[in-house]
Amino acid sequence: MCSIRKLLSDLGNLLGTTYLWHGGPARGQAANFSAWWADFRTPCYNVEGRHGRPGRLRSLQDFEEERTLSAAAKRHWRHLYEEIVATNVCSGCAGCVVVCPRDILDYVDGKPVQTHEESGPYDCIFGQKGCTVCADACPRLDPESAAIEQMLFGRERLPEEYAGIWRRIVLARSTQDRVRSAAQDGGVVTQLLLWGLRKGLIDGALVAGPSGRGKWYPEPLLARTEEDILRAGGSWYTYVANPLAIKQAVKEGLERLAFVGTGCQTILSRKLFVRNLKRYSKRIAITIGLLCSETFDFDAFMEGKIRQELGIGLERIKKINIKGRVILYLDNGDVREIPLKEARPTAREQCHYCQDFAAEHADISLGGIGLDGWTLTVIRTPLGQQWFDEAVAEGVLETRPAEDDPKSVELLMKLAKKQRARPTRPEQEREGAALIPH
Repeated sequence: MCSIRKLLSDLGNLLGTTYLWHGGPARGQAANFSAWWADFRTPCYNVEGRHGRPGRLRSLQDFEEERTLSAAAKRHWRHLYEEIVATNVCSGCAGCVVVCPRDILDYVDGKPVQTHEESGPYDCIFGQKGCTVCADACPRLDPESAAIEQMLFGRERLPEEYAGIWRRIVLARSTQDRVRSAAQDGGVVTQLLLWGLRKGLIDGALVAGPSGRGKWYPEPLLARTEEDILRAGGSWYTYVANPLAIKQAVKEGLERLAFVGTGCQTILSRKLFVRNLKRYSKRIAITIGLLCSETFDFDAFMEGKIRQELGIGLERIKKINIKGRVILYLDNGDVREIPLKEARPTAREQCHYCQDFAAEHADISLGGIGLDGWTLTVIRTPLGQQWFDEAVAEGVLETRPAEDDPKSVELLMKLAKKQRARPTRPEQEREGAALIPH
């Protein structure tokens, strides 16, 4: 209909008649036929004018110009870079790298990097035109915790709920010796992944696993088999951007993934839902969170503290655990300990802007705090409850009431409350803001 009206209008112009639309050519204006034909072929829309009268005919170019102007007010890579990356607030979750539709963000030294030459490192020409996907995904540019909590729990977290919203807290462990020997503490995360894979609830898991350089050089891993899951068992106390593995999952067509990560990563899995980034969100079958206060910088901790200062080769370490101190289990049976106050200076600066100790937006959150051989398990959502209860019913997990070890629950709440008081931006530190846990 739009083209018919435009044709009549332009024919009128060619013939010197007065068949005009509001905002159209002047009365009696002549037109060059070739220009008219090129303009006629441009798709257009009839925009309604005042009092119901027909508005002026507008081409897609008109809309593109307006969209470009409105895009200036939208947050994109430039804002993400200036507010998050350049200030060292970026957690390194790599969510922006994963979702970038142009594939122009890379992950270098734990941070996203712009690789598009025309844009330059600090801006993005596609963002200037309205692309906001990287900013939409970033958990630290806009956490959107309230929307996520409404989606998961039907309400927002109360100020006194420092460890987030939960349904049940129990102590749990795998009933299988090979799982407990390969995993950390009670091996609950490893066991849930193995059980989910066998049941067909997942066809892969996004985890951290050893790289070709060795066990203590972890990298994002897409675990597809039981062997992969067992190989990824245990904890690495240096940061790994587990979400990067979802790009490989998309390439391979995997559709039911377990998303495993610390709080700064599990919130990403929820932002993908809230922001309707379906290419990735639709593939996440369950989100499993790891309790975390901070991770160590690899060069400073593993290379500097352990290898150089203590003289321990990384290849000699069989296991690392933290129980109020860093414990190194060596291949000859020796055990070495590092006081936390000596290890903390090697922690990543980015972690000090995180308020989420308990991975509060996961379906299940887990950690071995205050426990030996058992895992403190925080069940948060109906999905998490279903997975956990069925795994227990099938005999792959065993449980104890949390009341059996009240100190572990007290420690969870203490650490979660303490972490709530952290700043989320450097300016809060500079201003000496009196932060109150909220």
